[in-house]
Amino acid sequence: SLKKTYEIILVNDGSTDDSWRIMRDQLSLNRFVNCILLDSNYGQQNALLCGIRHAKGEFILMLDDDLQNAPEEISLLLDKAESGYDLVVGVSSVRYTSLVRRTLSNLFRLYCRLIFNLPPGFYLGNYKCISRPLAARISRIRHSNPSITSLALRYSCRAANVNVSHAHRIHGKSKYTVRKLVSLSISICVSYSKLPVWVLTSACLSLSFVYILIALIVVFKSVSVGIPVPGWASLMLLISISNALLCLILSLL
Repeated sequence: SLKKTYEIILVNDGSTDDSWRIMRDQLSLNRFVNCILLDSNYGQQNALLCGIRHAKGEFILMLDDDLQNAPEEISLLLDKAESGYDLVVGVSSVRYTSLVRRTLSNLFRLYCRLIFNLPPGFYLGNYKCISRPLAARISRIRHSNPSITSLALRYSCRAANVNVSHAHRIHGKSKYTVRKLVSLSISICVSYSKLPVWVLTSACLSLSFVYILIALIVVFKSVSVGIPVPGWASLMLLISISNALLCLILSLL
């Protein structure tokens, strides 16, 4: 048990089962429990952000209700955080998830490593602990599709990992479908990084140079050897210049 003052914030993200009644029952059993009911299903990330904004402690630990991460290991994350880290992420060498989800998660971690310049040997996970100053910076963000992991990585000054266990899910199934995972990944790519913009800008600039080169080739061929089809050179020149200007304008937007 934790030999510290604590609070437990339970967030009901618009569930349609009996979760809210069970959560309210805990209020009379544990004076450290605080329950929040959202009027609709806003997604896991918004539910986490809601809990962070209502938390009052020096450290805030995020734990899913599927209990694949053991609450008994909370002290491992807290001890590490108290040693001077504002972000502590629990990682496990073995994860009991589907192959598709593991693949998407690995791709997401690789992308985060690129855009957030993560230190070597640092790994991402959902079982994490953040400090009060980091939570305050995250709470100020107003975003329709927040990513707690991305925000924590962006504003963290010192991050670390601890080894934790990961168990089989006993009850229910994850509501994170492949579609939701892909949608979340795309949102993070667009919202938290300039890399997609840089890639599109580079592609448009490259295409504009290609069209300019095509226009020069058409002019050279028309002047040097002639083109037997009347109007072909003018049409190709017009198309090449128009496409070059269009790609150039898109690269500047």
